[in-house]
Parts: sequence; structure tokens; C-alpha cells
Amino acid sequence: MKATLKYNDQEIEVDISEEEIEKLRVKETIYDVDWQPGHGQQYWTASSYGYIHAHTFENDSTDYLAYELGNFYPTREAIQHALEVKKAEMRIKRAATLKNPDWGDGEQRKYIIYYDYQRDILYTIYDFYVSNKAIAYYATLQDAEKAIKEQEEDYLLVFGIKK
Repeated sequence: MKATLKYNDQEIEVDISEEEIEKLRVKETIYDVDWQPGHGQQYWTASSYGYIHAHTFENDSTDYLAYELGNFYPTREAIQHALEVKKAEMRIKRAATLKNPDWGDGEQRKYIIYYDYQRDILYTIYDFYVSNKAIAYYATLQDAEKAIKEQEEDYLLVFGIKK
């Protein structure tokens, strides 16, 4: 298969095999939240600073706490992906324009962003009373639409959408 390689504003055509292309593809890093290793097997966690550590499953209190907190991954790649998702969530939350929605205020619109699978787009809706478990809330439609434009990559990562 032919491919175009761009380097330092120059393009060259190269031959590349399907096998080499497959190596470049993003590997699926989603895992079953109920997964647990067997005794003596390895699992991965992240510290509060984002450092990744390998552990051996001994079915002890450390293993139990890691599992209960959702800080329990079968591979290094899975925890790296989870950390990237967490960072994206925090960037989204910090950019939100409605930090503390007042769910008792029936006049306050609370805009959220979701992914519409049928139309394959990020989309915004609002609510007055129903407390959605949204990543972030926006005070106006314009704020939400701006967030879609500026943080599309983060939202797609958080929603698990590969484009």
C-alpha cells in the first residue's frame, strides 16, 4: 500500500504494509470494570499525581481499595488511557461557565453537552429541574456551543468516540 509521509514540510510517497498500519492504529483500552486478576497476577494503578505503578494481586486491603476506587487496570495502556480521560474531564470542568447549578431555580437553564450517536455529533441541550450527571454545565447556549468547538477533542475522548 502507498502512503504519503510528510516531514519538515516535504512529502514523500512510501510503501507500507497492512501489518505496519495496524501497529499505528490506536488500540482499544476500555476494559470491564468488574475485571479482577487472579492471585499473583499483575494489575496497574495510578497515584494521586498520575504516576503509574504495577502491583501483584494478593487479595489484600491494598488490592481491595484500588478495586473499590476504580483505580485498578489490567494493562499499562488501559491506565494511561484512563488518565488521559481524567485530564480531559478536568479541562472541560475548568472551562465550564456554570460551576454550581441551582436545581431549585426553575428559571435557570443548565446547558450540557452530550454525544448524539444517531447523528454522530456533539450536541447541547438544557434542563431546568432534572439533575443530569453531566461532565460540565454551561450558563448559555453560546457557551455550550463554544465549548463544543474549543473542546471537541476532549469531549470525544471522554465519551469514548474515535473519529
